[in-house]
Amino acid sequence: MKFKALVQQGLGLDYDAGVSMTAQHRHGLRLFYAEAPIATFSDALVNNYTNLFLVSLHATNAQIGLLGTLSQVLTALAPLLAAALAERTRAYKAHVVGAALLGRLTVAVILLTPLIPLGVWLPNVVIALFALRAFFMAWIAAPWAAFAAQIVPLSIRARYFAARNFVGGAAAIFSTLIAGQVIRSLGFPLGFQLIFALAVLSGVASVALFARIPAPAADSSSASAPAAPANSLALLRGAFSWRTPFGRYVLCSCAFAFAVNIGGPFIQVYQVRVLEFSAGLIGALLALEQAVNISAQRVYGQVVIKKFGDFRVMQALRFLTAAVPLAWIFVRDPIAAALVGMLAGAIWSGHELANFNNLLDVTPEALRARYVALHAFAVSVIAAVGPGLGGVLSELIGYQPLFFISGVLRILAALLLVVAFRGIGLRPAA
Repeated sequence: MKFKALVQQGLGLDYDAGVSMTAQHRHGLRLFYAEAPIATFSDALVNNYTNLFLVSLHATNAQIGLLGTLSQVLTALAPLLAAALAERTRAYKAHVVGAALLGRLTVAVILLTPLIPLGVWLPNVVIALFALRAFFMAWIAAPWAAFAAQIVPLSIRARYFAARNFVGGAAAIFSTLIAGQVIRSLGFPLGFQLIFALAVLSGVASVALFARIPAPAADSSSASAPAAPANSLALLRGAFSWRTPFGRYVLCSCAFAFAVNIGGPFIQVYQVRVLEFSAGLIGALLALEQAVNISAQRVYGQVVIKKFGDFRVMQALRFLTAAVPLAWIFVRDPIAAALVGMLAGAIWSGHELANFNNLLDVTPEALRARYVALHAFAVSVIAAVGPGLGGVLSELIGYQPLFFISGVLRILAALLLVVAFRGIGLRPAA
């Protein structure tokens, strides 16, 4: 096999093998693929070190939980607004570009906050800015999903997104390792300011690249598509019913999101405040988890999901996610932490890939942006309760009992998914 073919296969660039499409369409898929590592590089610099930044600002567990709650509430509202506006013009790409740019620029303000004499108000101001960034990034969700469904053919979605996520994950590993070492070497605040500045620059570059992706031509069938309800609340009342596959899917997602968010956000806080891990060690652990994640995702996308299907894979892995918080109860050293991180990477890689593909399957094409937004709204509202409650519980009963609660709730949420779809499978929403 030629070297070029080996490289393409290794990077997943053979995702379009045997698929007929125009040169412009193929060019758009390549740009969409190339944008992933740059955007993920930027996001990893911020997402993986937000809680460490707040800890350095002497934020309490309750305040860290407050950020999770605020972020989830705003994450619930943003997709509804974005979908309602985007569906009027079908200008999905424009909404992604605008919101992504504002989200990146918010980080530029955050990196300046340690220079402003805010006193005891500093953690609260930073929390508000991170929540605002979450709003802008959540605005992207619905139009991004609709745009992705337009440009990525159904026949190659599993292969394409597995390949795209692979290069994105590789970039996240690189940025996570760099950030951990920079923070360890330069400390607070300079280390954080430097990685956030890099996040802004790379984030703006990713937005510029995304803006170059050719938007697909308007679907002529959309003219005959059923009219959308007058507003999202009307659609909400009709869609979120146990009698419909979409309604069941949303309810199961809500239960699972609560179970994850009541304990998940405090794993990194536990590493710092109880296990006393350094920023450099946490960065290395995150990088290891991400390395396993992207490696496993290629296997899921090319073999496991192809053989068993997205839904059956997600069902099985949802049970296994409970092993992560339960395992953290017994972690006492970096070696055990590394093993748990590798376990988490192997489980979450397949779950998230299958979950995204299932969401596209269960939503109707004509109203996909609206349905994706409603799914995000419901999940975020329920998930918002988790971090706030988890922050209080962590101070009342400790981290380990909190992780046990999260694990048990994940098992119950996985059982709900099994019961909800027993014998019916996924079908597009009406």
